[in-house]
Amino acid sequence: MGVNALFDSLGGGDVTAKLIDGLQAPANVYIYGGLANEPLHLSSNIPLFSGVNISGIADAIWVRSLSEDERKQIFHNYSRYLKGDLSTKTFKEYHFKDIKEALELSKTHATEGKILLRP
Repeated sequence: MGVNALFDSLGGGDVTAKLIDGLQAPANVYIYGGLANEPLHLSSNIPLFSGVNISGIADAIWVRSLSEDERKQIFHNYSRYLKGDLSTKTFKEYHFKDIKEALELSKTHATEGKILLRP
């Protein structure tokens, strides 16, 4: 399908592994969460040596370095932005097996809201 980037908040489990397996090298995977609360098991056919780069974004380390007042201010601002400038709406939801249809829809309706994939 030509997908070569993945931003993943699950950080493990079967869904993340399947998404990584579906990437077209060269590709980049950015794991920024651990919502799945499961280990990440990569299949042996993952083309790690042919251009799939997996990295993590560890903002929790930075947050822990802040003072209590700084954290409160950041979370207050973030909450406010989620209701305003960073708010988003869901346009349509698809089952993971219908990813091709979801990608096709995103080409023509990308500005109408998020297109979510559900396991």
